[in-house]
Amino acid sequence: ATTGAVLMGLSMATPALAEGDAAAGEKLYNKCRACHVLAEGKRRVGPSLYGLFERKAGDFPGFQHSDDLVAAGDAINPWNEEHFLAYIVAPNEYIGSQIGKDKARTKMVFPGLKNEQEAQDILAYLKPYFLGEKEGK
Repeated sequence: ATTGAVLMGLSMATPALAEGDAAAGEKLYNKCRACHVLAEGKRRVGPSLYGLFERKAGDFPGFQHSDDLVAAGDAINPWNEEHFLAYIVAPNEYIGSQIGKDKARTKMVFPGLKNEQEAQDILAYLKPYFLGEKEGK
């Protein structure tokens, strides 16, 4: 096989990540606004999401995280797209999987988004905030 044919075969075997729709993600973020902000160093009921991809799980200064989320900090250090996408559809289950439990206890009451497309959409909207490239309210 030629190199081109091998590379083409590899690219066809690897599923592409779904593209997120930032406008749809902004609407989905309305579910998060009651508890989270996108401003540096601020918080509401939950910690700020600004700069999330620069932090490990359970490590927002001045916020009392659950013991399980803090324990997941060794595995989720730092947060990234893969961790966030798995977390946002099943938060307690994902944190549990990182610390050897079926289901963890976190302080977030939100049960998760409905599906992977919603997760991709909200990531498309939030990524500039997560990276600290954009600051919001």
